[in-house]
Amino acid sequence: TSILKNKVEFTGIGAQSDDDDTEDSYNKAISVEGTLSITPEIIAKVGYMAFDDQFDYRYNLNSSDDKIDVKDLDYAINVGVDYGFMATNTPIKLAVEYAWMAPSLDRVENYESFMATLTWPF
Repeated sequence: TSILKNKVEFTGIGAQSDDDDTEDSYNKAISVEGTLSITPEIIAKVGYMAFDDQFDYRYNLNSSDDKIDVKDLDYAINVGVDYGFMATNTPIKLAVEYAWMAPSLDRVENYESFMATLTWPF
């Protein structure tokens, strides 16, 4: 259960000596990703994530609000495709992904991102 609950114990000199130093590491999240090999060269990907930052910000902002949801995401959905091919006996991969994010904080608008990468070993 420690793995599923993401229980982390910090070690080393002064580790966990001050709760304020590690309090922002208390988060709640879920993510799921799946891939489907359509052909040997083409792979489709889809992912989902929700994130809830559990940090108590009132100690930093001197306000009565105990949580301001700056980093929280109601959801993030990612879709993409990988295309692998050979060029001059060298394996090359082109990856294209698009994502939609919906932050929990009302004053932060939904946003989108696009990414394309080309992996070419030499």
